[in-house]
Amino acid sequence: MIRTIFTGIALLVSTFIFAQQSTSSPYSYFGIGETTFRGTPEQQAMGGLGILPDSIHINLLNPASYSSLKLTVITIAGGTNFNTLSTDQTSEKAKRTSLDYLTFGIPMGKFGVAFGLNAQTAVGYRIQTVAEDLSNMEQFLGEGGTNRVFAGAAYQVTPKLSVGADLSYHFGQMENTSKYFQNGVHFGTRIRQETTLNGFTANLGVMYKSKFQEKYDLYLSSTFNPFYQLDYKTTGNIASIYQTNSGAEVVDTSQLLAERQSSFSLPSKVSVGAGIGLARKWFVGTEAVFSGKNEYTDGSAMRLSLGGYYIPKYNSFTNYFSRITYRAGLRYENTGIVVNDQTINDMGVNFGLSFPVGNGFSDIALGMEYGIRGTKNAGLVQENYFNINIGISFGDKWFRKVLFD
Repeated sequence: MIRTIFTGIALLVSTFIFAQQSTSSPYSYFGIGETTFRGTPEQQAMGGLGILPDSIHINLLNPASYSSLKLTVITIAGGTNFNTLSTDQTSEKAKRTSLDYLTFGIPMGKFGVAFGLNAQTAVGYRIQTVAEDLSNMEQFLGEGGTNRVFAGAAYQVTPKLSVGADLSYHFGQMENTSKYFQNGVHFGTRIRQETTLNGFTANLGVMYKSKFQEKYDLYLSSTFNPFYQLDYKTTGNIASIYQTNSGAEVVDTSQLLAERQSSFSLPSKVSVGAGIGLARKWFVGTEAVFSGKNEYTDGSAMRLSLGGYYIPKYNSFTNYFSRITYRAGLRYENTGIVVNDQTINDMGVNFGLSFPVGNGFSDIALGMEYGIRGTKNAGLVQENYFNINIGISFGDKWFRKVLFD
């Protein structure tokens, strides 16, 4: 069992290090790419809500939740994205599959700890522009992204109040290529740049749970990500090229570009959320996330989520479908990106199921999302995407003393 776990870790780490291309969005051109991590499949199925503490699942959006764990939990998840990219003139389809994260959560009385690895942002675009008079053509290509390794802990201050913190190390690599061709000129120009980046960040969280009218559970949640910096190093080259009829690229001359090293800032982010529910039966909640403006966006970003779950009868012995958790949610996001005076928004509708397996403390979560990002106005691209996410959560009691008579 231990060997299997560590083999899985090694495979997952190698996959992250060799830069999955988990997006096909042209809007991943900006900054360090599209934010691809929005929580576990359970959280994504509720519109991205991160306000629920859970005794048998790891909440990866609010570290204060770790103190609610009652079992040692191992989770792994991945997903597939189907994307249709449309303009006023044409439409293209793309598909991407990726591993999202591997995490561990361990309860320690009033304390709880979690650690793991997850993909954070992704770059994956192919953009081509042609002048109206066909005099020139430009191509822009990008791939790569960032990942994070994190470790966090939480403490239950009172039976109602928990606080927690994550410390994360971000690392990644991106490759950006631009090509320029002019009609009547045999050679085109290609500029290729490779950027590696790394840095530390923190996430602070607090959760409060109380009774409402002596029957219902009331949940309050908040997180804060302080302003942070990532260091980067960029290398590259500029080349004269031409392309054959088959599309193959032939390099005529090439010259290295000067290496650049510096850092850039990413804004702070704060979330607030609230919800109400009946334990092991139903829940509904809402959350708002705000982040400040940075050098790659023209405004502050905001995300609003609304979602919940329903369990017909969690302890049913005769009907398996009554023990399934049904989830649904809505999400609206202002990305902060403005292109050609158009604000790029992202809206999604979510649905999900969790199927209990084994001892009832483990499950398989399936999440689905249909969304629209961007607009066709002003010559831009609208994305209609469908995401399928699958997560497996193993829960059990570890470190138990075995007694013999």
